[in-house]
Formats: sequence, structure tokens, C-alpha cells
Amino acid sequence: KIMKAKRVGAIALLLALVLSLVGCGKSMEKQLEGIWYLEGWSGPAFTFYDDGSCKIQGEYGTGTWTLVNDDQLKISNFYGETVVLTIESIKDGCLTVTNELGNTGYFWRTPHDE
Repeated sequence: KIMKAKRVGAIALLLALVLSLVGCGKSMEKQLEGIWYLEGWSGPAFTFYDDGSCKIQGEYGTGTWTLVNDDQLKISNFYGETVVLTIESIKDGCLTVTNELGNTGYFWRTPHDE
């Protein structure tokens, strides 16, 4: 009986560990949702909503955003003008992207000086 109880306890512990690890990895979409500030700016550059809509600083109306191929962030403004950014990383509140010309940009969860 003691061995069976230990085995059941070990299986329960393993299951809890596996489930906790699954919960750690947020989907890329969930990591992108929210407000992002361009490095050196105090106002939000983008606000990405969970329904695929977005606000873009300095643009009229509501735009859209989507993730393509797990690392391409496609952002369109109200008029349908689109930019595609390659996501290099999302780490420690910093979104690092590269545009179509190869220029790198840094966006932060909070206003961030250069």
C-alpha cells in the first residue's frame, strides 16, 4: 500500500509539473497584446487588442494586426496600408523587430529612454 501511494503521489507531482510548464509558454499573440512604446517616446506606439484590432500612434481610426508564420507581425492602418515586421524577440518587456529594410526597432511595455 505504501508503494502504491508513493507511485500515485509521484504521478500526481509529475502531472502538476507538466501542466505548470505548459502554462508558462504564452502564445506569441498573447505576448503581443497590450500597449507598446517606441524606445525614447513617452506615448504608446501601438496598442494591440485581443480581437485583432489595434491603435497606431498618429494614425486615424482603428487598424488591424495579425501574426503570420509565428514571427511576422503584420500591422495595417485604417486605410489598409500595411507594414510587416519580423519579430526577433520578446524578452523582459522588450519587443525587438526588424522592418522590411533590415532596420531594427525596440518597443517596450512601459515608456523607456534610449
